[in-house]
Amino acid sequence: ATHICQVCEPGSYQSASATTSCIPCPSGEYEDQPGQQACRRCEAGNYQDQLGQSDCKACPVGTTSLGRGAVEIEDCGCHAGSIKMAAGSNNCTKCSDEGMFCPFASTVDVLRSQSSPLGEDFQPRVLEGFYSAELDPLSIFKCRSTSHCPGGAPAHCAGGRRGIPCSLCP
Repeated sequence: ATHICQVCEPGSYQSASATTSCIPCPSGEYEDQPGQQACRRCEAGNYQDQLGQSDCKACPVGTTSLGRGAVEIEDCGCHAGSIKMAAGSNNCTKCSDEGMFCPFASTVDVLRSQSSPLGEDFQPRVLEGFYSAELDPLSIFKCRSTSHCPGGAPAHCAGGRRGIPCSLCP
């Protein structure tokens, strides 16, 4: 058998010189130049969900990825300060400037459940001293007393209080 060196096409690489086969770039990576020894990770704001690609796909408008090397569109989340309103949608809505914390990849589902698969640092919440209703979680009300409104999930009041904004006694 004759072994002939070949230049790898874009979307693939050879990890060492004098190898006779090319390796496709893995998901989350690309290579746009021929003859490379490694692939490059997709930049933040992009992802690649297929092998052997020469470029990356842009995250949907209004979203980004947390870092480099995103491998699926689900790695794209709303920018900090905005929130995804519905599962399966990439529509991001601006969060209230006051009374709400919306980190990267915030969703209304996580706001309501107070449990993010990315951890506590990525959990949107109503801030202490503020209130939002379960059915309209982005409408924020300032509470008369911070002790009545502990924050967290929408419609969360302290001491058995209820109503908007936690103003009705039990």
